[in-house]
Parts: sequence; C-alpha cells; structure tokens
Amino acid sequence: MSRPPHFQPELAQGRLLIHTGDGKGKSTAAYGTAIRAFGHRQQHGKKVGIFQFIKDDVFPYGELSVLRDIGIELHALGDGCSLRGQDPEGSRQLAVAGWQRVRTAILSGEYFLLVLDELTLPLHFGWLDEADVLQTLKDRPADSNILITGRYCPAALMELADSVSISEQHKHIYEQGVLAQRGIEN
Repeated sequence: MSRPPHFQPELAQGRLLIHTGDGKGKSTAAYGTAIRAFGHRQQHGKKVGIFQFIKDDVFPYGELSVLRDIGIELHALGDGCSLRGQDPEGSRQLAVAGWQRVRTAILSGEYFLLVLDELTLPLHFGWLDEADVLQTLKDRPADSNILITGRYCPAALMELADSVSISEQHKHIYEQGVLAQRGIEN
C-alpha cells in the first residue's frame, strides 16, 4: 500500500479518546470516527477495528452489516444482557474473554484505530482489572489510536486520555415510554 508523500508515519502520535456520559450518541460518534479512519487507510496503511463489549452478534443492529461490508472489523463480544442482569456471571466471562482479544489487538500494532465500544461498563461493574486496562493502554504502540465509549468512565481512564467528550442527556423519548426505533436507536 503506497502512502502519499505528505504522510510521515514517524510523526504520527496515537491518541486515547473517550466518549462518556449519560447522553445518547457516544457509540454513533465513535463509528463515524472509525469510518473517517478507514477512509484514510491508504495514508496510514493499517486496519480499523471495533470491539463491542455489550452487544451480541444475534440482534440485527444496523451498524453491524454496513461497517463489515465496507471492511471495518467489527467484533461483538457481549451477550446483549449485561445491563438487564439476566446472566451477570456469563456477561462477566464474556467481558474477560473479550478483553483478552482486545488486549492482543491493541498490542499487535496492526490497527490505526480501535474503537472499544462500551468498555467502561465492564470496568464499572468490576468485571475487568482496571489496572491491567490502564497499563495496556499505556503500552500500546505510539501511533495507535484508541476510542473508548460508555457511561461511568473511571476517573483514572479519563485522566490518562488525550481527549474526553461527555454527553449529557437533557431529554429522551424513552422517558415517555416510547421503545427504540429501528434505524435510530438500534
């Protein structure tokens, strides 16, 4: 893969970005960043991947097929039940196994951008070792970019980040008893 002459990999500085808070749109914004990074793959010459810690591969989430169709790696690591408490031990085991896959991907140096969607929830629930996550993020290759999403972001993770965006909810249609609409919320 040839790179344009203006791209200087030795000057590339990886970033740690976080989208957190109780508002809507954190994952959606992260997927937009993944698409942007994928669009520049000729310049950076690396893969773009998304690891979803809560979502499963069963429910037909709108982003799954389109992101995979264009070539972005997307891995659903969860069971979709973590927040509903249907099988907390099973959800914990999936998060631990998922983190091992993510850890390997981070340290591989193969990715320009990794989106770790809803990583903050397994941290919040105590399913993952926060110190291990922080150390892995510190040990990542210098040109590797990580974007983490989810509510309840630990303070130590926000401190380590280069940029933190906090989404606030002012009003949500769910509060009126309206269910998620396919194509908007899922």
